[in-house]
Amino acid sequence: MSEVKDYWRRCGLKVSSAGEYCRWVWIFREYCRERRLKELGELTLSGVRRFAEYYARYHRMQRSVARESACGALHAWSEGLAACNVNVLTWEPTPRPPRAPNPVVRQFIEYRRRHAGLSESTLRQDQRTSLEFLQFVHQRRRTCHTIALRDIDAFVLQLRRRMDVVSVARKLGCLRAFLRFLRVTGRLRFDLAESVVGPRLRKDRHPPRALPWAAVQRILRVVDTGTHTGRRDYAALLLMSLYGLGGAEIVGLRLEDINWDRKTICICRPKTRSTILLPLLPQAARALISYLKNSRPPGPFRQVFLRRKLPYVPFAEAAFIRGMLTYYARKAGVTGRSLGSHVLRHSQATRQVELGTPLKIVGDILGHRDPKDTSHYTRAAVRRLRDLALPLPHA
Repeated sequence: MSEVKDYWRRCGLKVSSAGEYCRWVWIFREYCRERRLKELGELTLSGVRRFAEYYARYHRMQRSVARESACGALHAWSEGLAACNVNVLTWEPTPRPPRAPNPVVRQFIEYRRRHAGLSESTLRQDQRTSLEFLQFVHQRRRTCHTIALRDIDAFVLQLRRRMDVVSVARKLGCLRAFLRFLRVTGRLRFDLAESVVGPRLRKDRHPPRALPWAAVQRILRVVDTGTHTGRRDYAALLLMSLYGLGGAEIVGLRLEDINWDRKTICICRPKTRSTILLPLLPQAARALISYLKNSRPPGPFRQVFLRRKLPYVPFAEAAFIRGMLTYYARKAGVTGRSLGSHVLRHSQATRQVELGTPLKIVGDILGHRDPKDTSHYTRAAVRRLRDLALPLPHA
């Protein structure tokens, strides 16, 4: 217990929080001793949830409150034991998408995973769309072997009544892949995928939602770099604003990606799986050094940015970037229609275009394969567009 407390203290845990954690640890150990359970065997997410259910029922308290408190304390206890070289079980395995009840859909998802190399989130979308389509055709007393064009048309009309154009286009992309799978596996006699015509969306139908560079600087100035959380947030936001990084690239940044001797930083683009080597700017280097030396919690993880609350684990997804940016934007008095994780990326790209940087260089920094993906930033470069504006004729 004393070694774990020392680990918590080195991580910056408050004394009051450590005392509360110790209380939950003592209750959990008594729970295991009374039931003759192996303590380390029960120190998992499922085991702690069972313990929290018992505690809430016995003490007549809300289950959600007991579950949240117990899981937070005992997860921190598990991390502390692991830091003290105690062999503990994995707290929470990597979740996989639930298996579809339909065997055809299960084969389709496995086919897409094996041949297309899609992410789990995309596979979940494919699974939902294919299940929805099969349920629709079954209601029309059709099977996979008897699907006709009129069934596809009726399905598209149903989608359009309740979804916008972008969502329909995404659904139809999944539907085309599912119909190709049915044709390849011999369930359909004809290739109906080519007959699925969805709405045509232009990539540049809306200009990128970028913030003025002065607003970006105001957001960075309101971050309190005197705190541990502030140093982490400032380093993350600064990298996004200087290099045009997205939330997923910040989450995936690792310690070995920063070469201090050569003063470079290697960025991996999640979508294209490509890497780009960029110079480590002095301002970014100072922010990273301040965070890594003073505020990054110790641990076995190689990701640069970790949570500031126990357990000190990497961020699972980029959703925290949106919350962080929204918080500091409100604090700085910056408003916008969309303050998502890509707004700083769009702001940096627009600024570079306004400064006259060649589009090829901007596209290489952003990781674009097609120059057309970079050209639409010219629509947001207001200063350069003003020079092209024609004078209004006088009546």
